[in-house]
Amino acid sequence: MYRFFILSLLFFYQHLAWANLDATSKLPAFSLPNSSVYEIKSEKLGRTYPVFVAVPKGYSKTAKTKYPVVIVNDGPYAFPLAVSSLSVPMSAGVLEKVILVGIGFSKGDNMMHSRIRDYTPSIDANWSAFKPGQAQQYLSFIESELLPFIEARYSIDQDKRTLVGHSAGGLFASYVLLNKPDLFESYVVLSGAFFWDKRLMFKQERQYAKNHDDLAARVYFAVGTHETSKRYPFQWLEDQTEFVKQLSDRRYANLNIKQDVIEEGLHETTFPIGFMRAMQWLYSR
Repeated sequence: MYRFFILSLLFFYQHLAWANLDATSKLPAFSLPNSSVYEIKSEKLGRTYPVFVAVPKGYSKTAKTKYPVVIVNDGPYAFPLAVSSLSVPMSAGVLEKVILVGIGFSKGDNMMHSRIRDYTPSIDANWSAFKPGQAQQYLSFIESELLPFIEARYSIDQDKRTLVGHSAGGLFASYVLLNKPDLFESYVVLSGAFFWDKRLMFKQERQYAKNHDDLAARVYFAVGTHETSKRYPFQWLEDQTEFVKQLSDRRYANLNIKQDVIEEGLHETTFPIGFMRAMQWLYSR
């Protein structure tokens, strides 16, 4: 009976696709269901950021249910991918329902200038053209402006926040983990740029360990096996693996780490694979 149901479902979608082959010009522009777009003008930074929010199917703010919130950087790329990827497993009850928030790039700025400026915790001379080193200011924006804005409008469980970052965004997520760990319950670090500023994060982790006895967080790391190759100028695989080992060796009682090394994964493909594995680890029902 189950097999028949699946085959019937597949036939239905295939028939639907065939029926629309000749009518694509009449279809409306595609949009993400249950999503909204805002602009937040940061008084602290003097910049405006587009912010994308998607709620799960059946969401109602008037209900008593509080939802975890998952915040992804690189919003124009990461947000639609995350929304589409989670829609089926959340609707099927395989994953806990979450509210997704994507932070875009500052309005009027070049994408790379925006992300390198905001996601990096220090000035690396090799990247000086992008005016890096404003991670602390960007974190302050998230904590004091973005989160209050979202939590005033949506039914969010403030004890279940997850921060997701890839590449420079992964560097930023690691920075937040070591400098404001209690702001988020969980962190997802995908292909983190741990080469930054002579591997600054390794130094910050050692400094954190000198001053703290515990680190209460769940942290998912993923990196691809092909991320260290002639294709790339940095050793993404070795650096992230070494950082995870350094962090794990502290044996903090309340630190829960999971690391995946994605077979044949490239820097450009680690995010979608790693993101879904992270969500399954963090929010599986």
